[in-house]
Amino acid sequence: NVELYFEKFEVRGVIILGHALRSPRTRPFFLSAANYFVNITHREKLPVVYLHGDGHKWDVDTKLSHQLHWKNYYDIQVDQGGLADPVIVDIAPQVKGKVKALKATNDMQLILAKGLIRIDRQRGLYKDPKVFDT
Repeated sequence: NVELYFEKFEVRGVIILGHALRSPRTRPFFLSAANYFVNITHREKLPVVYLHGDGHKWDVDTKLSHQLHWKNYYDIQVDQGGLADPVIVDIAPQVKGKVKALKATNDMQLILAKGLIRIDRQRGLYKDPKVFDT
């Protein structure tokens, strides 16, 4: 139960791992998830990331966040597995109650939520997906 986590733990952000694209068929799931954050004052600033494949091409989609006025929602689609390295997700450490914000060290990294989350695409798409580095 999502509510139990909010009661027991300090939640600084939420990352949902999935496969399916947002579509009319999956829209009810995303609207249901939004109910835990949108228009709830003490949660509306929590970053929520939906990290998924299925579209097979890197994309940061903001349509749902605009439709629901949910500015801290990020829909991130990763490149197809056979064409790129897996992404690396870093969460900023909290030292003595203060978040130590992450920064991008190259142009393949996406920083979200004021440095709380960093998504690293590593090298991006392989030059030749049939030839593997040794």
